[in-house]
Amino acid sequence: MINFFRKIRKKLADDNKLFKYSRYAIGEIVLVVIGILIALSINNWNEERKTNVNLSNKLELLIANLENDKIAFTRNKEQLRFKIYALQHLLKLVGKQPVSFKEHLKEGMYVIPYKETSEFWKGPYPQYENKEFIGKTFLEAGRTYLAVNNTMAFDELKSSSMISLIENDALTRNLMGYYRAIELQYNGKYLQVLEKFREEFKNQGVLFLNTDTLEEPLKLITNEPRFEASLKEVIYESVWIAHLFEQRLVNMDSLLINEIENEIKKLN
Repeated sequence: MINFFRKIRKKLADDNKLFKYSRYAIGEIVLVVIGILIALSINNWNEERKTNVNLSNKLELLIANLENDKIAFTRNKEQLRFKIYALQHLLKLVGKQPVSFKEHLKEGMYVIPYKETSEFWKGPYPQYENKEFIGKTFLEAGRTYLAVNNTMAFDELKSSSMISLIENDALTRNLMGYYRAIELQYNGKYLQVLEKFREEFKNQGVLFLNTDTLEEPLKLITNEPRFEASLKEVIYESVWIAHLFEQRLVNMDSLLINEIENEIKKLN
């Protein structure tokens, strides 16, 4: 292309011998400038393309993380269902007042409905002191399935500052809100409550994972007010986390995936 312009410039210069050398020199300068501008334009285009490909790949990974979150939410939901109602059942067995969900319902919160059977316990809950059921309930009450610990794509977007390249400001805000809600409410308060519950077993000289060694497990509820209070706190927090999953995170998850897919289309 430079040679083409050079031939045109030379012909124009030859037509006027008086200004031949000056026009030739100016033409050379113009050609060099054009060459530099073309090179810069190509380089900028390549760099922008590389950045878009990199950002697109990170967004694809982010979608994969969010899809895994949806699966994890479903798993957590079933454990929360068993955790809430099995603990309520134990309170009734020992004549204690179960936790009321009236205020939750009054405030419009989602209260996960009871199901008679689940992967954690097949069939109805026993109406007697069944050590297998009690041990299973205590064990699941203090355990947690990781909700969303795979934040690799989001962390990379932040650490590389590529999150600022997302043109959709609403998407950026929603991503921040999504991961912040999980960090504060699930990985924060909820896990602290479960840790406190596990600590109560240690206070009774029992290892949490060996609840089947308890000779009279229900006496932990009847004889230890601190254990009963900790148990009820697990119920309260489990109800709240179930609401968080069902009403906020699952819906937000689907919305985020849709918005990210639209962002990827713009990059390609």
